[in-house]
Amino acid sequence: MDALLLAHSDFLLKGTSALSEFSLWLSPRLAAAHLDLQIEGEAAASPAYTSRVPVWAGGEAVVPLPSPAVALAELDRLRAPSPPAGVSPPPSLPTGEAEAPHGGRGGRRRGGGG
Repeated sequence: MDALLLAHSDFLLKGTSALSEFSLWLSPRLAAAHLDLQIEGEAAASPAYTSRVPVWAGGEAVVPLPSPAVALAELDRLRAPSPPAGVSPPPSLPTGEAEAPHGGRGGRRRGGGG
């Protein structure tokens, strides 16, 4: 769930995290709108890296923000999620027929010492 939320961000500050890495895979547009914070030393001072640092973080890159209308439409879409076309919710189990964890009968074990 966290990766899905990150994938909807406008800009991603990415550390050494599989979660933030996965959000890049979910949203290819973030490939041009993220900054790897784990880069250090000469690589961090290189023009290839500094050109990606946004202006609001002291760099040169101007990150385009969505228009207010686009941002509000995206918020509305996120507030009222619907299943993708052709996908229906799983059928619910009748009351009292839910499976116990680990395929057991549930409840306490009876008998036997311990």
